[in-house]
Amino acid sequence: MQQKNTTISKTYPNLCVAFVGDRPFDVIRGGIGRVTNTITKALQTHGITVVYYSLTSIPVIGELSAPMHTAPAPDATSPEVIADYQRFLERNHVDTLIIQASQTPTITLFLNTGRLRLRKIVCIHNSPLWFYTHLWQARIASLKVTSLRSLKKLVSRFLFLPRHKRRTLAQWKRYYRPIAESKAELVLLSERYFSDIALTGIDFQHRLHAIPNINTYPEPLSVDWGAKNKELLYVGRLEDFVKQVSLLLRIWKRVAPQAPEWTLTIVGGGPDEEDLKQLAARLNLPRLRFVGRQDPTPYYRRASILCMTSLFEGFPMVLTEAQQQGTAVIAFDSFAAVRDTIEDGINGVLVTPFKQREYAEKLLHLMQDDEYRLRLARRARETVQRFNADIILPQWLRYLGITENESTAQAPH
Repeated sequence: MQQKNTTISKTYPNLCVAFVGDRPFDVIRGGIGRVTNTITKALQTHGITVVYYSLTSIPVIGELSAPMHTAPAPDATSPEVIADYQRFLERNHVDTLIIQASQTPTITLFLNTGRLRLRKIVCIHNSPLWFYTHLWQARIASLKVTSLRSLKKLVSRFLFLPRHKRRTLAQWKRYYRPIAESKAELVLLSERYFSDIALTGIDFQHRLHAIPNINTYPEPLSVDWGAKNKELLYVGRLEDFVKQVSLLLRIWKRVAPQAPEWTLTIVGGGPDEEDLKQLAARLNLPRLRFVGRQDPTPYYRRASILCMTSLFEGFPMVLTEAQQQGTAVIAFDSFAAVRDTIEDGINGVLVTPFKQREYAEKLLHLMQDDEYRLRLARRARETVQRFNADIILPQWLRYLGITENESTAQAPH
């Protein structure tokens, strides 16, 4: 008899993986929760125990895929919380710790595993140095000159910009050094961010890895292209320093008169929601609506274009979610991983940071050329599949040392 290959699943019933973070891993509240949920389910299919630890007790809207323990207080420096966290790790016999609270001061708590010697993985869910690359935009370009005092402030910021860059980089060195010294591994969202870590001068000694975000929404079997409206869409937190929604409103001011059939919908909430509504009123913007926090899926399905104007991002799932739903995307080329998602003129549109006129011109072209817009959207539906769970999850499993399956041969006889 000829040799026959079969595939069997391997299980690891004695392993325990803990995901820890500042907030519950809620699938409704954000991308980190959805990604964590997806990885959790994959680990559980291999018999691995998964547990969650949250520093805060924010109410969970969706479902959790693993039991969660909440700290007795939100203070990461409290001796009571530190002891509670270490007991949690010991009680659950945790082998691998995945820290999802990256780039916050609470990292010191989660690195402090006490007597336990376990594998520690720190996941960075944003650009590793945040706005360091675009410090001019963050510190100066957004400052409006309305008086002699504000003019002096602008000049001062310009003159001290080099010093501020040195101080900002020094802050990031202080953040990443304890991670390296703890022998923790660092997982970024793209290999394109390795150069950011190199700028800190900290050597992680081959403990640097990159795994992109997973498409966590089900892939639609088809897109009803006829249901697409002449609608622009923004989805995200209304926090203007990072998301720069005010720029989008000013861009809409430019293009709206030339596209009277189009509308702009803002989906999301946040600390700057009222200020942005007031700005929209001052600009007298037509055909614009704020709908608050909503499930964005129905909006993706009917909108034709998704707009992103962020100062920086990590690997924004809003782009891939829109591409899955056949929505063309346009964004500033303001963070390295955007090029993992968008190939300019192939499956989306990239704009020089932070050129409002260029953005308006490219957006108007996308709005007016139906064939071009449809071609980009169709191509994006194909390219976004490289982030599907069946491709990204095996990367996580291999990284964690888990063999997804094992081929065995039947001996001839």
